[in-house]
Amino acid sequence: MGKLRIGVLGSTRGTDLEGIFKAIDEGRLRDVEVVCVISNKKDAYILERARQRGVEAIFIDPKGKDRESYDKEVAAELDKRGVDLILLIGYMRILSPWFVNKYKWRIMNIHPSLLPAFAGGMDLEVHKAVLDYGVKVTGCTLHFVDEGVDTGPIILQKAVPVEEDDTPETLKPKVQKAEQEIIVEAIKLFQEGRLKVEGRRVRILPAKVNIEHGLSVGMKLTEEYRVEEEHAARNIGSGDVKVLSTPSMIAFMEMTSNKLAQQNLPEGYVTVGSGINVKHINPAPIGENVKVTSEIIGIDGRRIKFKVTATWKDILIGEGEHERVIVNAENFIKKLTEKLRE
Repeated sequence: MGKLRIGVLGSTRGTDLEGIFKAIDEGRLRDVEVVCVISNKKDAYILERARQRGVEAIFIDPKGKDRESYDKEVAAELDKRGVDLILLIGYMRILSPWFVNKYKWRIMNIHPSLLPAFAGGMDLEVHKAVLDYGVKVTGCTLHFVDEGVDTGPIILQKAVPVEEDDTPETLKPKVQKAEQEIIVEAIKLFQEGRLKVEGRRVRILPAKVNIEHGLSVGMKLTEEYRVEEEHAARNIGSGDVKVLSTPSMIAFMEMTSNKLAQQNLPEGYVTVGSGINVKHINPAPIGENVKVTSEIIGIDGRRIKFKVTATWKDILIGEGEHERVIVNAENFIKKLTEKLRE
């Protein structure tokens, strides 16, 4: 995947946008670019923030336009720039159902309270409501946008203690600091494909851990196995003649693939078979040796795909494909033990 391209919609000062720029500058956000900032307010300072960074600042006048017509103009600007993720930062408009559905689960909104408490308000009026109610803990919420107001599935929240002498003006910067922290975190999660919406819940999927290994496409290993009595099956077409069974042939193939992989893995990692599709073509008699060759034909993250063949003398016994997954040995044994106890 190339750079994550972000489009920002805002109507106010856009302080949280500064937090995103800072995270990019400091390397906390990598391969991320804010490509445009769009506002319905010509004098919104968020546009000036964008200009100062060399980011396209776009004012779209909402005068005389219904919600959907206006949103279609906004969408045209976003699409023109190939935006992947849309962030609402102090955006003082309710999005049309058309817009929400077009960018479903690609629009995030930041709200200065722990939703669902104090929904619907903005900026200082929310902080005033928090203080008036007498809560001891406030905070912020980042959520995906649905067709309601501050009702979408919650991605992240962060709590902020309310001090006895707080005012709306002193509480605001504390909450904004928390907002910037969870916005940056959520951008990373979105970029890594780790946010999954399930009804009202947003599941955060486990991080994919890259493993430094020496495996590469084209690597090959040939092993020889002697066909013993325990590997035999009766050859239906030849009476009592015993030959290599299909399960034993598959076991030889899996052993060869595993050995090839294991020779090139770091300590603490093993491979586990996740699928095999082979054809048993010809018999191999008891007491003879079969050669099994495994070749790596594909690597996708932790998934390794092998081409496997088995021969007796110059006769092809079987062939097909086999897949194995690299796992942490300790974790795998732990999970397997737990499953056996169930």
